[in-house]
Amino acid sequence: MQYQKEDVRNKIMVAGADEFLENGYRGGKIGSIAAAAGVPIGNLYRYFDGKEGLLDAIVSSTYNLIPRYVAEIAAVSDLYGQSLGNLAAALTRVITELLDRCGKELLILLDRCEGSKFDDFKLKLYALVNKYMNERLFRAETKEDEVFCYVVSKAFLDMLFDILRKGERDNYGNLINRLLVFCFYEAEKRS
Repeated sequence: MQYQKEDVRNKIMVAGADEFLENGYRGGKIGSIAAAAGVPIGNLYRYFDGKEGLLDAIVSSTYNLIPRYVAEIAAVSDLYGQSLGNLAAALTRVITELLDRCGKELLILLDRCEGSKFDDFKLKLYALVNKYMNERLFRAETKEDEVFCYVVSKAFLDMLFDILRKGERDNYGNLINRLLVFCFYEAEKRS
């Protein structure tokens, strides 16, 4: 009996993720989610507290994982310093693992949570990555340096997000490695 309940819950979450990815949080319809999951709407409410509760169940673990991954990326950067050859391979591994583990949920958080409690996720992620890049790569000393660091970190994330949106899962590693080299090869000489 427990297996059936978990199976139904998982079907609802998969249907909800697909609906939110397609139509966003605001445009997502509980009726469409229930139909796609093959359950009556009333049954959906036994598992989740409406659309907000379902979104929370789908994305909250990814939302909470992101700071850990950013910290892990920063730690990898500390290990390899400015040697991009070694660093790119290590960073590619960590970022690819993140995208493989929770790419769909990350896309929902990035693009499809308007009107929910996760609405500011992208801004928080920009600020977090900017902080690490500023501390470890650019070491801004002036207001101009801070602006430059923010622009570069935001542009890097936007390019990374486009890899997630448009790239083939099997090619994430190659695309991420190319992006890292493109953005940061000899960055210390260019900044």
